[in-house]
Amino acid sequence: MRVYGDRVMETDFYIPEPKGFSICALEILRGCSCGRILKPGVYPFDDLLRFNPDGSINGVNNSKVLKDFFGPNITVHAIVGENGSGKSSLLDLMYRLINNFSFMLELGMHKSAGAMKLCYVQGLRMNLYFMIDGQKGVLRAFDDRMSFQYADYEQLLSFQRVESNERQRVIFDNINIKNEVVKEATITTPVARMAEVARRFFYTIVSNYSVQSYVDDDYANEKTLIEYHPELEEGKGGRKQISRKVIERQEDDVWIHNIFHKNDGYRTPIVLNPYREEGTLDMSKEYRLAIYRLSSIFLKARQLGIDLLEDYTFDGVRYTYDAHSVERKFEKQFYRKVRHHQEWASMLDISGNILSKPNSIACQILEGLGLAKRTDLEVPLVRDACLYMVYKVLSIASKYPSYYEFEDFGDIESYLQITDDIRTPELLTSLLEAIEKDRSHITLKYRQMKRFLDLVKKEPAIVTVLERTFSYTQYINALLENRVWEKYPRNMQDILESLPPAIFNIDIWLSKKENQEVLNLRHMSSGERQFLFTCSTFIYHLLNLKSVHEYKRVRYRCMNLVLDEVEICFHPEYQRKFIKKLIDLLIKLRLNYKCSLNIILATHSPFILSDIPRQNILYLENGKCVNDEIEVNPYAANVNDILHQSFFLKDSFMGEFALERMNHLMEDIDNLGRRKDGRREEELWQEINLIGDKFLKQQLSTYLKFRSNVNKYGKDTDR
Repeated sequence: MRVYGDRVMETDFYIPEPKGFSICALEILRGCSCGRILKPGVYPFDDLLRFNPDGSINGVNNSKVLKDFFGPNITVHAIVGENGSGKSSLLDLMYRLINNFSFMLELGMHKSAGAMKLCYVQGLRMNLYFMIDGQKGVLRAFDDRMSFQYADYEQLLSFQRVESNERQRVIFDNINIKNEVVKEATITTPVARMAEVARRFFYTIVSNYSVQSYVDDDYANEKTLIEYHPELEEGKGGRKQISRKVIERQEDDVWIHNIFHKNDGYRTPIVLNPYREEGTLDMSKEYRLAIYRLSSIFLKARQLGIDLLEDYTFDGVRYTYDAHSVERKFEKQFYRKVRHHQEWASMLDISGNILSKPNSIACQILEGLGLAKRTDLEVPLVRDACLYMVYKVLSIASKYPSYYEFEDFGDIESYLQITDDIRTPELLTSLLEAIEKDRSHITLKYRQMKRFLDLVKKEPAIVTVLERTFSYTQYINALLENRVWEKYPRNMQDILESLPPAIFNIDIWLSKKENQEVLNLRHMSSGERQFLFTCSTFIYHLLNLKSVHEYKRVRYRCMNLVLDEVEICFHPEYQRKFIKKLIDLLIKLRLNYKCSLNIILATHSPFILSDIPRQNILYLENGKCVNDEIEVNPYAANVNDILHQSFFLKDSFMGEFALERMNHLMEDIDNLGRRKDGRREEELWQEINLIGDKFLKQQLSTYLKFRSNVNKYGKDTDR
């Protein structure tokens, strides 16, 4: 592979880095069974494409929105409408389409044992249009057939389902795949094909913290198909023989559940956040993940001289040894298999097991890493670090498709298993060599722990410091002084590389600007933390996606960032500043460098909408696009006008309870002195004085004075 400027030469062709990316429109065709409330028709996100009455489509070169309006390689869209108008349903259709596309591309592809196969959602009839570098792309689905086209590149994807007991066939890209002996080339061919598509497609990162979203039961009735593999058999030359069939799903196969459990190292081009287990959010786990991600983001922001939160300055990151972190990782494998604590303690006695089981998988891994003969394994911190390395090596082998040839080592439960297979040392050596060469996100935590163990080996006395609470500054200085790290980290990737490993708890400390009070991030308001957690999700995944450089791997450089229910927990002032703060952060962290970002926000907030030109807004009402009925351009517009037009507030801008009270107040003022059971004038004045709108308050005050005078002095008298 050679690099020429911003273009990468891979084998015999050039792959330009994207200079512009936009999701243009989603078209729902008649007969689509998954649209719920949505009507057939075109749902445009911008004005880059023109849909003609005859069904033809024209590209638009002179969009009314300036190129790079939101920043270099950044586009922002919004979807707006009342509750029940179809915003989330439209986004769910996009997710189904990407899921089905991935299913097609992965047919016949090797999946690791720890990953779930995707389900194919039946009855999908729709088209998704996008633009990359001024070239139109379209992903089409019509029941069991799909096609993908970008510029002159096209793939036709389909399969046949045979209802009888005959062998079912899968037709994939004009290749008939039938019970064939699988060689390495045929296993990697689908990966190479998917890598080809990724250069012309995009990766979707979704953030939705609503507790009502992505619940398995809401999708359980959707008809889906799964790829079926019978028991693996030995074929010619000892190779594994794999049958490929598409069959009706089992009762517990829900497509969105499998998206959460695909575990494929960013191969399938969608990730849903935060992680859910059957629709349930584990907020404690989410908090730990967010804190880990945020620690590196805060460190980088300090280098850039920026504050992620305008009311706070970053005070530092502190780490504390978690004596149970490694135990928890292995405990999941031994749940209900260990009878009492002493038996579990025996399993954790890695030093004792190494001496008694020198041929175990764990021992051979440690020997391969040069750690088995260490004399400090009795030190809990070092023991946990070594045991974590065993766990991480086996975890990488079991989880990630690029390590499929080593998946037999992925059985973490048998890490102390004795093996006499003469091939094991050679395979383990190959596995460790592959991990050492891999510089992507997959091996990041492995590299962090390896660096930590190198530090402890060079400076044994550092253990006493690291067993107590320490700062990132102390840690990086120790790495530099002992030449474990060459120079102070300057970019985000180097900061991530230099972080302490995963056996330490993380605390982020901030200082309030107004009074210099220092507080832990966990004690901040829910809105402040929500903004940080949302940003950290996107930054984390973008960095991981950009870390993939090998041309043989599936590599995306166009990213679709979707924020559904974006204003959850946000004060109006946070809503007003959200888009600006998000874009500033993406640019300052250079996440738009050699990468194009499309942002879609589904929102109820007029403050967010006021940052987006009307050409980039999709208006929904009762399950259909009503863009032509909207007169007000919300960009830089008055919030009341935006509320009236963009959020379909036909009756009033005030709350329904207050509106009803105002109507009653008008009636009571009008009937002052006319009814014996009417309210007294003092009560009416008391309620008028509660009104916040000055104009309304003045008008009601004037009318009450008039009615009071009429009541006192007679009809048509005004004194």
